[in-house]
Amino acid sequence: MKRLIVFPKGEQKKNQQRFELLYGAILLGAKPDKPRGGIEVFRREGRILDALESIAPLDTSSEAKPLGANEPGRKVHEDGGEFELQQADFDYLLEQLKTVDWLPTVARKVVDAVDWLTLAPEVKPAE
Repeated sequence: MKRLIVFPKGEQKKNQQRFELLYGAILLGAKPDKPRGGIEVFRREGRILDALESIAPLDTSSEAKPLGANEPGRKVHEDGGEFELQQADFDYLLEQLKTVDWLPTVARKVVDAVDWLTLAPEVKPAE
């Protein structure tokens, strides 16, 4: 099974905020003192990052903010975007989003992102 993550057209500010939290969850969830699970975890994280990056190219504007871990800023397409994740990758992303040590200043944004991501519809396999 897969899940469809949709960043709707016309919601640029909300899309960007959610994107940065999802992207940050993967980057910030990797802690040196926590076992990572080896190559399969690296593959999973790579697939998730590839999916996220497909809707948010590098932002070369002067307002671009790094997303952490020395990653350059990215900006979600004006028209939004969407991608599919395998259920296991989706579950991993959701868990990372829930367990990163976020600052209290982003608590409401994290709750919004978790609630929104949880509503991502299942993609039925083609018959």
